[in-house]
Parts: sequence; C-alpha cells; structure tokens
Amino acid sequence: MNIKVVAGVVAGVILLVVIGGFLLADWTYSEGMRQGTISKISRKGFVCKTWEGELAMANFSRDGTLSQDNRGTDNTFYFSVDDKKAANRLQDAMRTNTVVNLAYEQKLFPLSWWLPGTCQRRTEYEVHDIQVVGSAPTLGNPKVPQQ
Repeated sequence: MNIKVVAGVVAGVILLVVIGGFLLADWTYSEGMRQGTISKISRKGFVCKTWEGELAMANFSRDGTLSQDNRGTDNTFYFSVDDKKAANRLQDAMRTNTVVNLAYEQKLFPLSWWLPGTCQRRTEYEVHDIQVVGSAPTLGNPKVPQQ
C-alpha cells in the first residue's frame, strides 16, 4: 500500500473520532431541575476558564421531613454554568442565602479540553435556567421533650 493512502486513512479516522467526540459531548442525556441553596460558585481553570458551582440540597429523612439527623449524606449537586450573567445571579443568590431552582441538562461527559471553543464545563451538568424561589428554610431549635 502507498504511504499516502495509509496516512489519509489514519487522518480520516482521527477526524471522525474528533468530530464524533464533539457531537457526543453536546448530546443531552437527561434534563431536570434541582432545588437548594448555592454553596459555591467560582471560575476555574488555567487556560480554559469555566464557571463551576455547588448546590446544597436539603437532607430529608425517609418520612419526608427535614431533619438535622441526616448529616452523613452528601447532598451536593455539582454543576457548570456557561453564562457570566447566570453566574452573577448565582453569586447574588449565594450572598443572600436564597433558594433557587436550577434547570439543567446532563451531558454524557465533561467537556474541558484545552482547545478553542471547548471550554464549556467541567461537570456533566450544564445549568441553563435559574429561578429564584425565596429564602432558605431553617431547622430552628429541635424540641426537647419535657420530663
């Protein structure tokens, strides 16, 4: 076989893999909404700067009540935001301890390659809408039974 043909086939396969990766990276696996308070929002990266955040969701017991006894469960939702305006809204919500609903799309895998145009997210979850709900609930002081 001619070396030019082999090089062309190899280059074609590499091109197909790269294009397929880009198409799969943007494919939405699931969509949903999560509610909680923003515990962290930051801009991360050396070359690719992306907005990344954490949503602290309430811990509920099996009977559906908010409880202080659920401390062992990590109920943190890690997400990425592709819009500076949305990141600013999340920062405002964090400062005021406001409950928010985050509408998100779950992608197949994170996309943080060091190539131009690929600095989109470091998590699978990409937030595309933010709804402010209100102030965060508090547990208050638990009632102590009287003897």
